[in-house]
Amino acid sequence: PEDLALKRRIYEQIEAGAPVDAILASSSSGLLPTVLQQVLHHPERMLVVHPNNPPYLMPLLEVVAGEKTAASVITETRDFYESLGKPTILLKREVIGHLFNRIQAAVWREAIHLVEAGYASAEDVDKAVTLGLGHRWAVCGPLEILHLAGGEAGIGGAVDRLGPALTTWWDSLGTPELNEHTRQALVDSMFDYLGEASYAERAARRDQLMLPLLKMASGKIKA
Repeated sequence: PEDLALKRRIYEQIEAGAPVDAILASSSSGLLPTVLQQVLHHPERMLVVHPNNPPYLMPLLEVVAGEKTAASVITETRDFYESLGKPTILLKREVIGHLFNRIQAAVWREAIHLVEAGYASAEDVDKAVTLGLGHRWAVCGPLEILHLAGGEAGIGGAVDRLGPALTTWWDSLGTPELNEHTRQALVDSMFDYLGEASYAERAARRDQLMLPLLKMASGKIKA
């Protein structure tokens, strides 16, 4: 769990028993490594290596160094995972939630708002991604998509042309509260969407459908 006090106690125990050259890597979804380092005698060997979910399928890992993490530890960590076929990305600066979860949280916030406010069903929100945006996101990230939207002028041209419209979209994005009303709206809409399908059934379906996509994506990763 994302429990700072618990994680600190555990890492103090790990440090006490680990070899002096051991790297201490946390899979924390959002805690800052600098905060985790504060209880260690050798903070230079502590960092966050956060997997994407489900971690047994998704190859990409995000590496987040703390203020006292040694540069050699960052390099060794990335080399180790990439030798196992796990590509890594490195955050230039710490930020709560790291990279995966901040992007995901932004999408969740608007998706929840659209359902809670009655603009769309949970099913149609998901379809907008899985049958629309997701096809592009699988091969181009959001910034490359914006770059392509600018044509020959690139992302600068896209900002010049779409900037005013983008600003109005941002200004109208929702800020839902996760209260009982929102919770119930999500539960009801998801039940209409998925019925009584079990977690195991949905997870197995996700994994089965993701495997061919991951095989196709491996060419982009290697490139």
